[in-house]
Amino acid sequence: MGFPYVRGYKPLSNYQGLLFDVVRDRLLHSPRVIESTRARVEEPILQSPHVGDLLDRLVSRPETAEQRHTESIIADSPRPPRPLANYLELEARNRSLGLAGEEFAIRFEGERLWRAGQKRLADKIEHVARTRGDGEGYDILSFKESGEERLIEVKTTTFGPYTPLFVTRNELDVSEERPDEYYIYRLFDFRDDPKLFFVPGDISMSFDIEATQFVARLA
Repeated sequence: MGFPYVRGYKPLSNYQGLLFDVVRDRLLHSPRVIESTRARVEEPILQSPHVGDLLDRLVSRPETAEQRHTESIIADSPRPPRPLANYLELEARNRSLGLAGEEFAIRFEGERLWRAGQKRLADKIEHVARTRGDGEGYDILSFKESGEERLIEVKTTTFGPYTPLFVTRNELDVSEERPDEYYIYRLFDFRDDPKLFFVPGDISMSFDIEATQFVARLA
């Protein structure tokens, strides 16, 4: 519904349909929840968080719904009404958050290559989103230890690892064209305890893709 889930409560699907209806109505008619959620997702981040050991921030990719052997009981139900705003999308547009996440990922990559004995490659890391703009389909040009390019698209959230992320058509295309080099770096819990995991390859092969916007031309 566009809201972040409560920390510590992973999204589950074994629940009564009535529970969904009740929670939905409470969310959509609670000005306090709506206002506090909007304030949270739009709050600027002034600088990338500093942590002790950057490489310790790397965690395993979370289990998928298939691995958890669960299916949503509302999957075939009518589409629920949207909230007044998609707060996860608002957070994804938070430029200070996105920039801080990219800077964190650059530091991580530098440390990864430095410890692998590849100082020369570490010095060549490029913040593509700054040097070339947003049209390349990825944010950072880094390298594998072999010297091959690693194209990194950074997706940052202050919420948990199961929070949906937003990708562009260009990012999908580049990941499909160069799957052996493309990586999504998912940063989560970024404001309080930043961690990240990698999702390599073609985005459409690792995520369920749902269209949220359309191009409309006069017929």
